[in-house]
Amino acid sequence: MYLKGYQIRDNENKNLTLRKWDFGGDISHTNRAWNRMLAEVRALPINSYPLSIIDLDREESNIVKISNQKEFEFWLKNDFDKKGH
Repeated sequence: MYLKGYQIRDNENKNLTLRKWDFGGDISHTNRAWNRMLAEVRALPINSYPLSIIDLDREESNIVKISNQKEFEFWLKNDFDKKGH
């Protein structure tokens, strides 16, 4: 089971979804699926930036603008992780 997650939109308005997992059930399957989704975002070419990220599970979510891969990794490590997901 999972929440809606984060919608990630590139500069061409293509959308990817980075799910939030509750890590119930088959953890190895969940980890493989998570790693595939994360690899899709990490594989975006440099001309896909800036990215806009919105939390689909929070009604009053602010849009986070990410300018490059380094900022995405920072968001993933710091901002994403602090929310407990």
